[in-house]
Amino acid sequence: MTDSNQPAGHDINVRAAIDDISGRLGNYGQLSASLVQEGWMSAPQKSPLMNVLGVGGFYKVARWVPLLRQVNQVLIAVGAIRFALNEMQPENANRHLHKAGLTREQVEADFHTISEITRRYTTDSSRVAGDMANQGIQSAGRAAGKGFKAFKSWRKNWMSEEG
Repeated sequence: MTDSNQPAGHDINVRAAIDDISGRLGNYGQLSASLVQEGWMSAPQKSPLMNVLGVGGFYKVARWVPLLRQVNQVLIAVGAIRFALNEMQPENANRHLHKAGLTREQVEADFHTISEITRRYTTDSSRVAGDMANQGIQSAGRAAGKGFKAFKSWRKNWMSEEG
C-alpha cells in the first residue's frame, strides 16, 4: 500500500508522519515521566478513550507487524498523556508541556495523526480480510459445485450399471 494510491480521505503521508512524531518521542518520554512522578499517570496507564476509537481491532493486526505494533504503542502512550493533561488544571498541564518542550496543540495533532494512521490501516486490513474471505467462499462454492456435479455423474453411471 502506498500513500499515493489512497483515496481522498487518506491524504496523510504515513512515513513522513511517523518520522515527524518519532522526532518527538524523547519529549513524550520526558512528559510522561514528569506526569508519572507527580501522580497524574501510572506507568502502564492507557486512555479510557482508546477502545472508543476502534483501536482494539488495530491491535489485533498490529501485534503481528512490528512497525504497526510500535505505532499502536505510541498511540496508547500519547492517548494516556492527552487524557492526563485534560484532567489537570491548564496551568499545571502547560507547565509539564513546557518542561518537555511540547505544546497542547502538538499533542492533539500527534494524537489525531496517529489515530488516523491506525484507522486507515484497520480499515485497509479489514477490507483485505473481507476480500480474502469472499474469495475463499467463492472457491469453496466452486469446489462444492464441482463435487456435486461429479457425484451426480458418478450416481448416474452407477445407476445405469445396475439397471
